[in-house]
Amino acid sequence: MELTSLKMIKKGALLGVASVSMKEWNDFYIKNISIFQKDKNRWIAFPSDSYEKDGVTKYSSKCGFSNPEDFKKFQNQFFEEFDNFFNKQDNQQTKDNLDLDNLPF
Repeated sequence: MELTSLKMIKKGALLGVASVSMKEWNDFYIKNISIFQKDKNRWIAFPSDSYEKDGVTKYSSKCGFSNPEDFKKFQNQFFEEFDNFFNKQDNQQTKDNLDLDNLPF
C-alpha cells in the first residue's frame, strides 16, 4: 500500500482525507478515505454517500470488506503507511509540531 495523497483537516474527530494505491492489487486505488481520531483511538472510513432517514443523516459506504478481520488488516496497514509518512520527515519534527498546511500534496 502506498499513501498517494493526504489532506489534513483537523475538524472534530476528522483528521483528514487520504488516497492509497495498492501495487500488489494491480495499482488498485481508493480515494477519499476519511481518517479519524478521538482520544487515542484512530480509525478510517471508506468513501460514502450520505442520506437522510427519519430526519437523521446516515452514511452508506461505497466499498468495503465483507469480513471485519480483513478491514482491520487493511486499516492497520493504512496506519503503518500513515505513520511512516510522518516518521520519514527530514526535519525530524513530531506529528504534533509538523506544519501540515505545507505538505507537498
